[in-house]
Amino acid sequence: RNMFARRFAEAYPDVIYRTEKVKARLARIKEETERLRKEAEQRISERLEPAIQAMSQIKENTLKHYRRPTHIFLTGEKQVGKSTLVSAVLDSVGLKYSGLRSISVFDDKKDRNVFIVPANKGCSEPAALVGVCSNRHITEKHPEVFDDVGCRLLEFDEDTKLVIIDEIGNMERDAKRYSDRILELLDGNDVRILGVLQKMADSALAEAIRKHPNVRMIEVTENNRDDLVPVILGLLKGRNDS
Repeated sequence: RNMFARRFAEAYPDVIYRTEKVKARLARIKEETERLRKEAEQRISERLEPAIQAMSQIKENTLKHYRRPTHIFLTGEKQVGKSTLVSAVLDSVGLKYSGLRSISVFDDKKDRNVFIVPANKGCSEPAALVGVCSNRHITEKHPEVFDDVGCRLLEFDEDTKLVIIDEIGNMERDAKRYSDRILELLDGNDVRILGVLQKMADSALAEAIRKHPNVRMIEVTENNRDDLVPVILGLLKGRNDS
């Protein structure tokens, strides 16, 4: 075979020359084609990159939306059992929680002194007076206490899955830092909130909670309160079919 090729080359040198030229031209064409392909890919990539980034951002925002926790706020008439229901949920929820609860202490004048205390009994924060009610009217309020102690009680570590806010009424009306912190928690994805919102509360914070897309309002009545614990537990644990 080698001998035949050598004889052919000796007999037809022009054919061999033209063949080599064709091979060289084909190599140059291949090289140029590869260069053009890479340049085209680069241009396409540069043009598509903004669209890819935009689609990625849309995807992330969509996932964040569906990952947003459902926050539960109980409302209803006075003394219907909202705070009692919160206590029953905490007995069964099995999640680490923090936050605050309010307690009332009546003095000799039968005025109701309202304090906020840690929802987690392991917290050493002392009870703090936030206001006084006389004959169902607020006669004294301390928004600075909400802004100080209340905000501290709404801080938590990364293991906390549930924040308790029991309750929100009108005493917080002028507590801007405290209100902003609650709205920040409602907007975030870090924890779920189980709160109580007074039915007659008409502050800007109360209205923002009622209208917030991440909030599920549940009205507690004498007829449904005994059946609500499993419903609330299901919502807090992400089962939205309850």
